[in-house]
Amino acid sequence: MIELDDLLDEEHHYLHYIQANDLYFPEKFYQYLHHHAVLSPLSRWMLHYICLGNITNQRIKAYLPIVAFYFEYDVLSDFSAGQELLSWILMFVFLMQQQLNDQRLKVKREVLLEHLEDIKFWQRYAQHKKRSAEEKHAPAPINLKLALSFVMTYMKIIYIHHGFKDIKLGEACAPDYFKWIYDAMALYESDSLIDAF
Repeated sequence: MIELDDLLDEEHHYLHYIQANDLYFPEKFYQYLHHHAVLSPLSRWMLHYICLGNITNQRIKAYLPIVAFYFEYDVLSDFSAGQELLSWILMFVFLMQQQLNDQRLKVKREVLLEHLEDIKFWQRYAQHKKRSAEEKHAPAPINLKLALSFVMTYMKIIYIHHGFKDIKLGEACAPDYFKWIYDAMALYESDSLIDAF
């Protein structure tokens, strides 16, 4: 049984659980962490929270079109590398989402609306929907409810990662993030991971 903060002694237990339950496993990223001189302890935390959060391949695939839409990335133009990168981003989002323990944390409505306007969400959504209906090889239409849910989750994670800007606190306390999440985000933002491949 996997407990919240208790790591298992051996990584192969996680790997077996991941395989048996069709969970998402970013092999290249895992190998990079696992063999890194400094960051190797993070590989087990990553596996731990993939298992604990039940991050399935199906869940990653369901959100891929949405994260591609959000970041204005044409997956079809660079299918293999593009899907891998977006899958890693999704994994980070889902892993960090698990740390949002206090459900009273909300993004202000006006901040969400401003963000949607900044990224031209509604115009792009209308264009995407039209393109999906008219073009033979266009991406399938995205699920609007799922897309807005992703935007809210992503905003909470990013805003809390950089501080409590534009967050409605109420009586909420700061979430208890584990340090490895910040390490992982810093690693992703650096050029070292890109250079490794």
